[in-house]
Amino acid sequence: MPIRRIVKFGDPVLATPTRPVTEINNEIRELVRDMVETMYAAPGVGLAANQVGVPLRVAVIDVTAGQEAGHVIVMINPQVIEQEGRQVEEERSTGSGKSFLLNFLVTNAQHYQPFTVVLDLGHSYRKLATLLRGSYVELGLRQSSVSINPFALDPTPENLHFLHAFVRVLLEGQDGYRLSDLEDREVYEAIESLYVLDRAQRRLFTLANLLPRALA
Repeated sequence: MPIRRIVKFGDPVLATPTRPVTEINNEIRELVRDMVETMYAAPGVGLAANQVGVPLRVAVIDVTAGQEAGHVIVMINPQVIEQEGRQVEEERSTGSGKSFLLNFLVTNAQHYQPFTVVLDLGHSYRKLATLLRGSYVELGLRQSSVSINPFALDPTPENLHFLHAFVRVLLEGQDGYRLSDLEDREVYEAIESLYVLDRAQRRLFTLANLLPRALA
């Protein structure tokens, strides 16, 4: 079971529509075995066939990255037959495999023409946005002409979940710090309290004043 070369962003095969598998034969079985080994060697938690240069609708996933037996999922000609609500993908600031998985999910989700937004704290997804012919907008102190206020969103359960995850990423940063369960609840309650205020006051600066001193 050889480890195959994973193609990089910009390779034409990643922008080529994949073909359905018409027969599960020895060639497909060998491809799947190689993909699983390649995924583990990366290391990663998901891999599509076109990422190893084969434009077929085949993918493998193992959220344990091979650390636990019996978790490999093989998908051949997968289809979305039902959908409901809105999907929010949460990306922590650090950790093994999460960037790889999000790249995999975003790339393959484009078959269904979703509206995709990635909040990129470290410019890791600029190449992906270019490959998928998307827009990449930089925000920050040096880009004063562009601003965004996530707290302009309506306080629906889905939006509150997103804002909670967004603020948690900002607080935890990239130094390995993790909020305790108590701190996590305090962050969520502070976000809820923000929506008691007038719309003009719903900003990150105001939220910082609502958080406990140790988190602000």
